[in-house]
Amino acid sequence: MNEESGKSFVVQWNNGEGGLSEGPLSVLWSLIESYKVDIFDVALSRITRDFLNFLRISETLSLELSAEYALMAANLIYLKSKALLPDPGFEEEDYEPPLPPELVEKLLEHKNSNSRLKNFRRWIKSKPEFLEENPMSLWTKKTIGSMFLFWI
Repeated sequence: MNEESGKSFVVQWNNGEGGLSEGPLSVLWSLIESYKVDIFDVALSRITRDFLNFLRISETLSLELSAEYALMAANLIYLKSKALLPDPGFEEEDYEPPLPPELVEKLLEHKNSNSRLKNFRRWIKSKPEFLEENPMSLWTKKTIGSMFLFWI
C-alpha cells in the first residue's frame, strides 16, 4: 500500500513465451507510471519501499529473475542509505531525496528501448513477407550474389 496517496500500486508484466523480456527496470518504470508524476519528482524512499513490497508479493519469480530483482533491491537500498547520510552543508528535516541521476538515466534508456522494440514489432507484423515460415524465400539470386561479392 502506498502510504503517501492511500493507493496501492499495480505492476503488470508479460514473461510468457514470445513476451517482452522484462526485468527490474520494467517494474521500476511501471511503479513510476503508477504514481502519475514526473520521474524527477519520485522519492527514492517511496520507490524503494514499493519495489520491496513487490518482491514480497512476487514469490513465484524464477531463481534467475530473483537474483536480478534482489540486485536491484540492494542497489535501491544502497542509494537510499547513501542519501540518508547527513550532508554537512544541508540541514533540512523534511528533505526527501529524489532518484539518483544514474538510475533516472537507466530508466529512461529502458523506456526508450522498449518503445523502439514495440515499434519494430509493429512494423514487422505489418510486413507479411517477414512472417513467412521459409525466410530463405526472401532471398533473391541478386541478394545472394551481392553477399558473395561482399565476402570476397
